[in-house]
Amino acid sequence: MRKRRGSLSSPFAYCLVAMVSGRTYRVVNLHYREAFLELAIRVLGSGRVQVQGKWSKRLRTVPVKDIKGENVPLQASGSAWQFEGENHQRYFIHTVGASEI
Repeated sequence: MRKRRGSLSSPFAYCLVAMVSGRTYRVVNLHYREAFLELAIRVLGSGRVQVQGKWSKRLRTVPVKDIKGENVPLQASGSAWQFEGENHQRYFIHTVGASEI
């Protein structure tokens, strides 16, 4: 496993990991404004993943879109949310409530 450091907008921020089916990979303390995000990516197999997130404050995740701009089905309850998608694809997560924190 190779680790590189940088900001989230940096191409060096990503870790190259061979993801194993059935395992869950976590990233914690992702900072956004005054909130933090805990992220869990569970590898489902057949190139699919389940992405789960939870915000530390009042932020809420609303529509998730894929790279084509199409909505991805999202299950959300309060500050927790999850969706399924294809591994190695980009998803755009939209939030609301940032002005309240």
